Amino acid sequence: MAFAGSHWLIIWNDFGGADEGEYESWIVREHMNERMQVPGFLRGRRYVGEGSPRYLNMYEVDGIESLVGGAYVASLNTPSAWTRKMMPGLTNFSRVVCGSVAVHGEGVPGHLASLRVPLEKAGGAERTAALGAVLDSIAALPTVLGASIGLTIPAPSRIDTAEKRLRTGERDIAASEAVIAVEAASASALGQAMPEVEAIVGRQLGHPSAIGTYALSLLLDRAAGETGPG
Repeated sequence: MAFAGSHWLIIWNDFGGADEGEYESWIVREHMNERMQVPGFLRGRRYVGEGSPRYLNMYEVDGIESLVGGAYVASLNTPSAWTRKMMPGLTNFSRVVCGSVAVHGEGVPGHLASLRVPLEKAGGAERTAALGAVLDSIAALPTVLGASIGLTIPAPSRIDTAEKRLRTGERDIAASEAVIAVEAASASALGQAMPEVEAIVGRQLGHPSAIGTYALSLLLDRAAGETGPG
């Protein structure tokens, strides 16, 4: 499926440090490979966009337990020297853990839009059904190849670690938020779909608090993570 795993870790950020080239090298040569060594991490994706936040990283994970303890939290609390150097340069930073609600599509198309929608606190089966209906409508659009929707889980999204303390200006998440990803084969195909995507979301869920469009720059699956540099 387009998004694997029962949970997703999604990070948006800009970079305000002096050497953006070194930042990119750190992400793709060390940081993502370290994450993919963690048991339960199935796939890592790196996206780059034109707007702000410019970068989107996400990890598809098999089980919430992989995001709240063990090897993952240990790695967050023992950052490498390179991580300690680069983390303070991350700006406009948001980090959310989502539980998967519904997924449509196959493979990993090269272009993605993310939409974040604050929700009322009330949940349950009725809301889950409404979110699924939104995704069905988006997935039916002719240029959309994949669509996924998850709900944020506040406690693991806000976990306090040594890495977090290296960053400044991290943005808090809403108490309850839907994160929607829409995937297409090209920037033009994604652009063609987005007006209707935004209309569907606005009618059925409310106005998104943030929208970004991105191109895939790196994909790591579990096998690549096991053999990649760390």
